[in-house]
Amino acid sequence: MKQTYLKSSFGVGSLIHHFNTAQLDKNITLPRVGDFVKIGFEISEGQKTRIQTYKGFVIAIRGVGIAKSVLLRRSSKGFCSERTVLLYSPQVKEFKILTHTNVRRSKLYYVRQLQGKRARMLVG
Repeated sequence: MKQTYLKSSFGVGSLIHHFNTAQLDKNITLPRVGDFVKIGFEISEGQKTRIQTYKGFVIAIRGVGIAKSVLLRRSSKGFCSERTVLLYSPQVKEFKILTHTNVRRSKLYYVRQLQGKRARMLVG
């Protein structure tokens, strides 16, 4: 005997989608690849909490919805570091776009090989 299933608007997929869209912060301005951003993280050290800022160049954006993350690259005194940041994480307290560079790629992984003035133009 063939069993038929009724399609419901309250399936598991729609419940997850509804929950994720409710958790999104609509006030945040989403960065684009090529932006130079400043992100403030809440750091708790024992009883005290403070906000630590991280300035970097967005070289990649991944994920959709509540799982959206950006890959930031920062350079200081010849040493470069990269950090992946979840945009809707509860640790992210402030987010500001400082400047924007017009780029023609969706992923700027080639910036890792640039040195000297070429790298300086992109990073800020």
